[in-house]
Amino acid sequence: MIDSDFILGYAKCSYERLILSQSHIRFNGLWKLDYKFYIHCQSLDQACTDSGIPLGEWFHTNIRIIGCPISLVSTLPEGAQRIPARTPEQLSVLQGYPLNADEFHGALRSYLGKSFPHYITREEPGYIELVFSSQLTDDESLLAELALAQLGVENSVKISIDESLPKPPINHGVLTSKNRGLSNFLLPFIEEDDDLWMTSRVDIFATDKSNPDEYLPEQFKSGSGACFINTTIGHPKNIRCYLTLYNRVIFALPNINNYLDFLASLQTSLDDLIELVAKKRVYFIAPNEYKFYSQTFMERILEANPEAIIFTRRLSLATIADSRKRTPILYPPFGNEERRQILDSLRAIESEKFGDLAQCFRQHLGQTWAELEYSFDKQAAFASIHHGIGRIANSLLLQKTGSDHFIETSHAAISVEWAAALGATYFPVEIADYSEFHHASLCASILSGVNNNYDLMPASHLSVFLNDILMIDNDAPVLEVADVFTGFDLTDARSLYSKTNGIVDLNDFIKSLNTKVRHYEKSVQKTRSADVLGIIGSVIAPTASIIGPNLIGPTAAGAAALIPIGAWLVNHLLQNIDAGNVKMGGILTWLRAKHHQTTPDAVLVSRLRGRIDT
Repeated sequence: MIDSDFILGYAKCSYERLILSQSHIRFNGLWKLDYKFYIHCQSLDQACTDSGIPLGEWFHTNIRIIGCPISLVSTLPEGAQRIPARTPEQLSVLQGYPLNADEFHGALRSYLGKSFPHYITREEPGYIELVFSSQLTDDESLLAELALAQLGVENSVKISIDESLPKPPINHGVLTSKNRGLSNFLLPFIEEDDDLWMTSRVDIFATDKSNPDEYLPEQFKSGSGACFINTTIGHPKNIRCYLTLYNRVIFALPNINNYLDFLASLQTSLDDLIELVAKKRVYFIAPNEYKFYSQTFMERILEANPEAIIFTRRLSLATIADSRKRTPILYPPFGNEERRQILDSLRAIESEKFGDLAQCFRQHLGQTWAELEYSFDKQAAFASIHHGIGRIANSLLLQKTGSDHFIETSHAAISVEWAAALGATYFPVEIADYSEFHHASLCASILSGVNNNYDLMPASHLSVFLNDILMIDNDAPVLEVADVFTGFDLTDARSLYSKTNGIVDLNDFIKSLNTKVRHYEKSVQKTRSADVLGIIGSVIAPTASIIGPNLIGPTAAGAAALIPIGAWLVNHLLQNIDAGNVKMGGILTWLRAKHHQTTPDAVLVSRLRGRIDT
């Protein structure tokens, strides 16, 4: 049997997957004797999974990485040594994950850099050989050693020289990467996005980063006068509707097959759309890999404004940071054994009044934490479908209604989370007879606030912030509309509302805007109306914890504290965790820090109504 870094990593990965996925069973660590690994479970003979399958059988068929010499035992063999779980830093760089050849070479190349000498690999039993055609310099040798150490395989990879190797192809660094087929114009943008991920992933996973602005381009930080439309799951409306109200309109790039339908839905020409990009009125996000989009379209956009597209890696970083601010328990900066302790704490309060919420989070987090870092490395921004609040929203609906809404809540949640990270109001899509509005509203309210007694259906508190705003819906020259209507910043509206409880000032604000719209478009049949909705307390006073009942609808007499549902859960955990538990020391410190953070701004959702009747 060969002692290998790869096998050690697979053992750790198998163990950590197990303790997170079966959090109702107690485990006593990962152990090693000679070349074999053991997971200690004293109750193994009686232990079954949540679905009733004997644990040992289920582990070997569903969890254990094939080829890894690891077993579940109720009694440890004499002389076995405890093996530590992976650290947050090791998880961040994917140590221990079973990588295929492309993933391994991609990870190694990201550390070595594009200018590093070309190599080929030869696989031998228990190790990999990196073969170069010429001797490495001292600096190159050191860089290679550091790169292999980052991957956790420094003892299982050998470096050798073979001068008979053929010369590498031109641009081998590009040709051997996932970016094959990318135009020379777009390549620097995609590589910059990949480089940002490689230099930021330890910080985003292993530290407590929670400010999305650290990852957004400057032009995406200019206030909150923006709206977001996710065109990956539906078509937008007339672009004039959005330009009437918002200074910046952000679209998800349309799929390459939907590109022409996207332009037709906007009722504008490509040239005019690109001119709006140049005027910094229209922006895009690219949540998927570049191959899903028209390269020609992306080139036109970036030629007009090099900051007009946020690519998938940058978007994922901003989304994680914003979600950690709102729902910190989704992305705790800990290793998997510490994460398991959080699951144990959630399980301990499941029998209490609010145990249904704790159970939702425990089941969701137990399923997703084990693959958290790998999912985002592999899927980038779309990994939020698995790790965001969509599953939580669906679990709440399932408990309340008995109906499964996983597809609807997952897609609504990822759109709302992207909008929140961008500081934008989200316009839910409409597809045939389906409107995403209600599912998006539920997700927005989960991120924004529930009352201090925890309402299982927090969407009931989503209230109209701005009502019956008129928007242009005609075929007027789109550039003219953009010049006449420069949009407004919702921060200004928040300020108006908070000064005098908002009733007079906001009515005047809306009346002024509507008068301008009517003056421009005399025909009422060519206008639409819209509402902007949010948790009113969070909209007008994000630093306050007490909001009067007249602002959030019928409640008990007095006041109700509004906080994001994840922050509420952190507060409840703090009240129930044993402060004397030494193992929970670091987790308690982190939870207390989250408890004292300022409540973030509400996530806003806009409802676009039909045309105005005459």
